[in-house]
Amino acid sequence: MILNRLLAAAIATGLLAACGDVTPAAAPAGSGAPTTGEALPTEAPGAPLTLDYRILGNPVAGLPVAVELTIDAALEDRPILLNYQAAEAGSLEFPESQAESVTVTPASGGELRPVQVTLVPGRDGRIFLSVQATIETDTGSVRKAMSIPILVSPAPLNEEERGPA
Repeated sequence: MILNRLLAAAIATGLLAACGDVTPAAAPAGSGAPTTGEALPTEAPGAPLTLDYRILGNPVAGLPVAVELTIDAALEDRPILLNYQAAEAGSLEFPESQAESVTVTPASGGELRPVQVTLVPGRDGRIFLSVQATIETDTGSVRKAMSIPILVSPAPLNEEERGPA
């Protein structure tokens, strides 16, 4: 029995060693690199496309709510295709006036204005809006996807109850 356990442990150790070090190493203090337990950056330096969002108002089941999307593109002269969808069927609907995809074209200075997406939560609790942004580069398409959590209440919440946007 003990021999079987030792053999299993040796095999597991060998398999993990073959995969390389899978645990993050702590960076020296003051190096500027993230240390174990700190949040790692979500964007690579120089990434051609980044997305951010802000929920406008208090999401309430059955009532329209707007989500403002902010897009930052390193390629300032290229249009960006945005697609939106519910992460879970029936959790939200789009009003007839809201397109489920839109092409955003940069202004003459290369700036992209925020895009508002209106949706109607179908239930209370946590729902997710999936957003995909696609930009064409000289070497092909680059796609950025984001799942936006929206906390929906059965009645309006105040700012303190809702938490940070």
